[in-house]
Amino acid sequence: MRGGFREGKGRMIWKDGTTYEGQWLLGRACGEGKIRYASGDQYKGTWYYDQYHGYGLQKSKGGATYEGWLKFGKKHGKGTEIWPDG
Repeated sequence: MRGGFREGKGRMIWKDGTTYEGQWLLGRACGEGKIRYASGDQYKGTWYYDQYHGYGLQKSKGGATYEGWLKFGKKHGKGTEIWPDG
């Protein structure tokens, strides 16, 4: 903690079972990290102030995956998306 904010590497578990493990800056996910939502969806990659930003891998509970570049939480640039039906 620095100035009352999460700072450095750490882990956060929410009441619903969502878990984030990775780097923090000023209390926000920033840098490398991974999250597993209570729904079963997952993301592993780069974060910028609580948003997917940079290169990452998203996996949905339903089996769809996206690996590639994201900008402020949205797919941006080159990437590969695979749906459960191929």
